[in-house]
Amino acid sequence: GFAYLLFSTPSGQKIPSIFPTRQIIFPLLLVAISSSLASPFGYASLQHIDYLTFILAKSCKLLPVMVLHLTIFRNGVVLMVTLGVATFSLHHPGTSKKVAAKDQSGSSGWGIFLLSINLLLDGLTNTTQDHVFSSPKLYTRFTGPQMMVAQNVLSTVLTSAYLLIMPHLSQSGILHNLL
Repeated sequence: GFAYLLFSTPSGQKIPSIFPTRQIIFPLLLVAISSSLASPFGYASLQHIDYLTFILAKSCKLLPVMVLHLTIFRNGVVLMVTLGVATFSLHHPGTSKKVAAKDQSGSSGWGIFLLSINLLLDGLTNTTQDHVFSSPKLYTRFTGPQMMVAQNVLSTVLTSAYLLIMPHLSQSGILHNLL
């Protein structure tokens, strides 16, 4: 990410800061948290749902993005794209019989719940990134390369902190008492 920021900066200009203002730290932290948490929920859902269900849900990723745009930032995203993808993905005459014949235990409610969390976190990531890029007055001019570096730095810090803290919490019994 830093190499991309370095090489995408026009020659003669100084490399822009990845944290140009204090205002941008909260949205960037939100992006790092939501993007770091989304994948584990998606992978965990695959233990409880079949792959076709997972792919169908991921192809409709615009729905949570649209809902979050409307509820958080009062901004709309095109619903027709998602409906088109869902219709195309659902209409496979050859595979619908195979799926119906397959053991239906692969589509559990728990897997759908985990997948829903994954989609909401993906939607929150995209919505927050769009908000940062569409609010130049609020966050100064922030570029894609800056976002990439900032997200990678913050995600690395958060993941490292998690990896360092969790073994101590699990050994001390704090997590067991909370759960």
